[in-house]
Amino acid sequence: MTGRGGGSADDEFVPGRAPFAGLDDGGGPMDAEAFLRLSEGLRVAFAEVTGARLTADEGARWQRRLIAVTTVAKRDLTDALQMLERFQRDWSARRR
Repeated sequence: MTGRGGGSADDEFVPGRAPFAGLDDGGGPMDAEAFLRLSEGLRVAFAEVTGARLTADEGARWQRRLIAVTTVAKRDLTDALQMLERFQRDWSARRR
């Protein structure tokens, strides 16, 4: 069974199952603290990009990078955190 986006059945919404249930960072059960760190980091990053004075193209480019982080997080929490850290470094460098 595949989801609307062409993903696997694991990508589909299942009532009563927590989002990302059963996914891990490759080394065992998902680290709740790392997941919360990623969630908060994405929330702040999206808010900063949305509130920044950017051209439409520039804003879309930054948002696509954040969307890529959320996509990777579905499969690998560690990689997603590393991507978010790179985003944060690049975002901070842009503002200097």
